[in-house]
Formats: sequence, C-alpha cells, structure tokens
Amino acid sequence: MNKLPPALKFIIMFVLGAAAMIAAQWLASYLRGRVFEIDWIYIIGMGILVALLDLAIPASKRKENRERLKNSFKKD
Repeated sequence: MNKLPPALKFIIMFVLGAAAMIAAQWLASYLRGRVFEIDWIYIIGMGILVALLDLAIPASKRKENRERLKNSFKKD
C-alpha cells in the first residue's frame, strides 16, 4: 500500500476503520442481547480517526517498532 496516492490510501483506511467499528458495534450488541443500531456519527468519526492515525504513523513504521520491541526481548 506504500505506492498508493495518499488520498486513495486515506479513503481505503477510512472504509476499513468504519467497517471495523460497525463490526465492533454489532458484536457488542449481539453479546449484550440488545438491538443493533448504527451510530453514524461514531462510525464516521472513528473511520476518520483510523485514517488520520495511519497517515501519522504508517504501517511500515509500526512494523519496524514491533520488530524492534520483539528483538529487545531476545537474549544475545
């Protein structure tokens, strides 16, 4: 996804973030035995937050940080 234009990457991450929030809301309502109602303002806001966080801290940087943390626990 590194070769995508930033606007397209933002849109993709927004859609993925919004879909994840819808799934989380559905799962929470299912587990609690409540009626599933979509809160659109929450969904749109969280989708934008996910997309902005991906722009601020790209996946490649997060992967590098995970690898560095994993290597810090290894004994030499």
